[in-house]
Amino acid sequence: MPTRCTGWARPIWMSRCACCRACAPDVILYGCTSAMLTHGPVFDRGLAERIKADSGAETVTAAGALVHALQTLGVTRIGFASPYVPAINDMAVAFLAASGFDTVARSEVGDELDNYGQGALDPQAVLELGLAADHPEAEAIVLSCTDMRSVESIARLEQAVGKPVITSNQAMVFQAMQLAGIGEALPGYGQLLERERL
Repeated sequence: MPTRCTGWARPIWMSRCACCRACAPDVILYGCTSAMLTHGPVFDRGLAERIKADSGAETVTAAGALVHALQTLGVTRIGFASPYVPAINDMAVAFLAASGFDTVARSEVGDELDNYGQGALDPQAVLELGLAADHPEAEAIVLSCTDMRSVESIARLEQAVGKPVITSNQAMVFQAMQLAGIGEALPGYGQLLERERL
């Protein structure tokens, strides 16, 4: 990489864009949901626009992808689940409200987990977290966090609640495939990816 950077003093994408232009990716994914949810929709869109301008690639953020997925499904009321602490969940719910979504139920892990702890939640714990966020008025369940092993729980959770389940990584893949012109369905990873994208 051309340079190293620390913290937010020098945004990391600035030091990576020469490399990105050299390999000419069609799409770049920024994969930290909570970082974007806590900074708000304007920051999220602005970051995606800056990365695109600097790299030349379409850019997908995890939080933006959740919004895109919910809009694609025509959903406005959700159950929200994450391994974040309550204060971050408050900001996440505010982000989604500002983007047009009403969180009618939410669930969270009782402990304060670091990235390793979030990733260490097993699929059964993720399933139970999602079930706890279900509500009769929720049209979909959102499992927020790129570290969490949500992919292993999507199908079981959708079967249990009878509604779409949207996860951070799944939503990013969906939007990235759209932007890359990959339209065929991808079965086994929830209703969102089981639909054609073009």
